[in-house]
Amino acid sequence: MPRERETEDLPPDEYQGAYGSRALELGDLAELNRTARESPWADERMEKVLEKLYDGCAKRATEHDELYEQVQRLRASSVGRSSPKLKRQIETMEQQRAENREWFEALDRRVYLLHVQMANRVDKKLREELVERYRLHLELQRFYQKVRAAFAKADAFIVAHGKNEREEIELGSEFVDEVVRVLRDSWKALKGVIKDAHETDLPAMKYFEECADLANYVLEDKLVAEPPPDYTKGWVSKFMTQLQGARQKCSKLQIKSVSGVLRLQEQIVANWKLAREPIPAEVIDAEPIEAEVIEAEVIDAEVIDAEVVDAEVIDAEAVETKFILPPEPPPELPKTEPAPVDIVGQANVFDFDALAPGTPVPSADVFALHTDPFVSAPTAQMPALGAITEVAPPVGGEGEPPVNQTAWLDPIKLKAEKAKADALRAEAEARTRANSAAADKGAFGAGAPVVFGTKALKAKRPTVRITLVKPGEESPLAK
Repeated sequence: MPRERETEDLPPDEYQGAYGSRALELGDLAELNRTARESPWADERMEKVLEKLYDGCAKRATEHDELYEQVQRLRASSVGRSSPKLKRQIETMEQQRAENREWFEALDRRVYLLHVQMANRVDKKLREELVERYRLHLELQRFYQKVRAAFAKADAFIVAHGKNEREEIELGSEFVDEVVRVLRDSWKALKGVIKDAHETDLPAMKYFEECADLANYVLEDKLVAEPPPDYTKGWVSKFMTQLQGARQKCSKLQIKSVSGVLRLQEQIVANWKLAREPIPAEVIDAEPIEAEVIEAEVIDAEVIDAEVVDAEVIDAEAVETKFILPPEPPPELPKTEPAPVDIVGQANVFDFDALAPGTPVPSADVFALHTDPFVSAPTAQMPALGAITEVAPPVGGEGEPPVNQTAWLDPIKLKAEKAKADALRAEAEARTRANSAAADKGAFGAGAPVVFGTKALKAKRPTVRITLVKPGEESPLAK
């Protein structure tokens, strides 16, 4: 069955053949709408995209039609007698068709994004109408693609079956079962299209505004019954007539839908360009008004004689001149020299290793600042660091450290006193371990070691006074 022309009433050549019987490759409309909303284009970018929108479409459109014809011929010739060579040729053609569809997919998405954003700038209602028209077109396009594929496959198998019956080719007696299976699949495809068409609302479009039901437009008569199990020429002829008519109606629907989308896009572009054009200034022709000439009255000027007044001569020496003197500066304060500093003495650096032992001081006069009795125990007598002025008498009761007392320790006895203190400490620790209960109740608090035979010092901070003695003077402790 010869393929009829399906490209009548196509859009004009200004689109370089971009729109015809091919399907629009848009992808997900929701994703495109989200892209247009979240990443809007600037007016300068839209202007550049519009200028070169359909560049290169003519070559790609011709390639699309040629590849479709070649694939259909190869598929028809491979019915019932497929060979590896034909399979490879078909695979090569399908790969080229996929690349061609990928190019048109980029074009269709770019066209949609451009016009949706333009409509969003000029008129929100135009944008909503454009989105709905695209959504309807994709549905009509699905009808057409499905019916066309079913018709092409069924027609190829029927033609091959006729050649097999005429013995032009040899396909075998079992080939008729495969033909019946293909016809049954095509019948199911047409039935599904009619069912979906009943649920689709058709907007007003030229040449079929009066169509109240899209399904009735696609198929005027009732769909033929389910195909019989055997090949029946009467049923096949009636079904193929219905299938061919539905294909032609769906083709016309798609073409009209594309034309409606393009006309709406042209209106959006015109409104967008008009909104961007500067408003021309209106020039109003001014009516000239003749000036009224008023003759001025000439008034004679009156001459007045000026009175001459003699100038008074002032003697410059007799003029008293007053001068304003600046305020007097405050009196300067007498300069005073800084008071001399009485240098009492200076600290000497002593080498303790080179000192000779001094006069020992009784251990009772030696005290420490630490509250721990072991740390505060007298360990040795210090060497003489210098003379001390008078020693203040001790204050407080027994066991309190003397006030203003300077300790003189003998370095030689330092080790002996330290050893003695260590022995006392070790002995106290041994007693503490032997009688832990008594240590817990000690007067110095929990955990503090107890030294028996000693008295606790009062909680007073001792006062130590160190007096520096000038060289050559006698130390108070030497008395």
